[in-house]
Amino acid sequence: MRRAVVVLLLLIANVVFGSENAGDARASQGASVLQTVPGQLLQQWLTAGMTNSGNTPNDQRPENLAIGYTRFQGPELEPNTDTLPYRGMSAGRGEPNAADLLRFANALRVLSREMTEFVTTGKVEEQANAGPARYAYGFGDRNADCRRYVGHNGGAPGMNAELSILWNEGYAVVVLANLDPPIAQDAAQYIADSLQ
Repeated sequence: MRRAVVVLLLLIANVVFGSENAGDARASQGASVLQTVPGQLLQQWLTAGMTNSGNTPNDQRPENLAIGYTRFQGPELEPNTDTLPYRGMSAGRGEPNAADLLRFANALRVLSREMTEFVTTGKVEEQANAGPARYAYGFGDRNADCRRYVGHNGGAPGMNAELSILWNEGYAVVVLANLDPPIAQDAAQYIADSLQ
């Protein structure tokens, strides 16, 4: 991305981010896509310099990992720690931070233009809150207000994240929150709207 906007909502540096699809049926197709990328290039793309992300068990959580707060079970904010799985999985509870998500967005440039379009262009119809969208290989792909958005989001009680790449404009918006959804999606849309 030529330009980037990174927002740390509520000064949260680390939060859960992952796919809602615990058994992602497209994984084998995605693996075949990655096999076409030369070895060193593949390693560069897979790591993308994401040095501040992780997937640690609950009993080994990093000290700087934010605690999520939720109103899921009542009107008062409560820590979400009792709702977390032991370790992150494809359905979420990974530990990236905003800078790492931006590195991931920028790493898409490592792939050829043809391969990047292949993995980010939607293949399966879905109905998103923000209008019709398609799902690609781990990416949402939607058009709204004459703009193409590519990215991914996730959320559960006390955690919410949005990576939204304004594809034709060169912006990447990253919003992480340690509060209930859809706060990150709403903030990312507000930021994207202000970039027009």
